[in-house]
Amino acid sequence: GNAQAADAFQPAFNGGTFTIGTHATIVSTAPGALANLTAGAGTKVVLNGTLDATGKGGTFTVAGIASGPSGTTFNNDGLMQVGNGDTLSVTTAITAGGGNGTTDIGTGGVADFSAAVAADQTVAFTDATGILRLHQPSTFAASITGFVAGDTIDLAGISATAAIWAAGTLGGPGQLTISHAGTSLAALSVLGDYSTGRFSVAGDGAGGSVITLGTQAPSPLPVISDVPGSQILPQQTTGTPFSTVRVTDSGAGDIDTATVTSSTPAAGTLANLGGGSYDAGTGVYTVT
Repeated sequence: GNAQAADAFQPAFNGGTFTIGTHATIVSTAPGALANLTAGAGTKVVLNGTLDATGKGGTFTVAGIASGPSGTTFNNDGLMQVGNGDTLSVTTAITAGGGNGTTDIGTGGVADFSAAVAADQTVAFTDATGILRLHQPSTFAASITGFVAGDTIDLAGISATAAIWAAGTLGGPGQLTISHAGTSLAALSVLGDYSTGRFSVAGDGAGGSVITLGTQAPSPLPVISDVPGSQILPQQTTGTPFSTVRVTDSGAGDIDTATVTSSTPAAGTLANLGGGSYDAGTGVYTVT
C-alpha cells in the first residue's frame, strides 16, 4: 500500500505473528505523509518485504510495546529504506531474526532508532546526505556501511567529546568508539577503511552530538635539535655524544623511532642506553 497522509497499519489482534511477505512493499511517498506501523500487545512483526519511506517531510513510524509481558517483537529480515527528506522512526527494538535485515539511508533521509538494534542488521548510507540518529547508542549493534563525508551520526540528547576509529582484524569491520570525557558511550561497528579520515564531534543544537567525517591532516614531522658537532674520542676513552639530543613531535599520539648507526662497529660500542635495542655486530641502535 501507499501511505498518503496519516495512514496507520496495525495488526488487528494481540499476540501471534504478523508477517509482511517477501514480495510485499509498504510505500510512503506522498509529501508530508505520516505512516504508522504499530504492533499490538504481545505481537511479533516480521518484515520480509520492504518499507519505503520517501515522502518528503514526512515520517514513517514503526512502533510497539518496548518491554513487559505485553511487549512486542520486530524482526527486520527484509529492507527498510528512507530518503528524499523523509524520516524513518523506529521506536521499538529490532531483535535478531532468521535473516539479515538492511536499512538504507538515501538522499536527505533520517533513520531514527529509539531502542536497541540487533547485530544481524546493517545500516547502509547510500548518499552523502544521510542521518543516523541513535537514542540508545550503547545498544546499537548493527553494522554501518557506506559512511562518507556529508553523512551524519546523531546521538540524540547525548553529549560526546570524541570519536575514534580503529581498524578491524582479518578484514572485519572497524570500531568507532564514541566517548565523553574519556567515558565510552558506544562502540559502533563500521565497515570500510577510515585510516586517512578524521571523525569530528560537535553539538547538534538540541543537547545531543553529531559525528561527521573529514580529512585527516598529515602529522607534522618530528624535529631533531641540539645535535652536537663532530666529536673525536681518543682510543680507550668514553664519551656521551647523544646526551643533548632532543626529539620534538607535536603530532598527538604519534610514535617515533630513531636509528643510530656506527660507521665502524669494531672501533667501539654503545652502552648505558636506557632502552631500545643495540646490535654490536652491525653497530645499529634503534629506540622507539
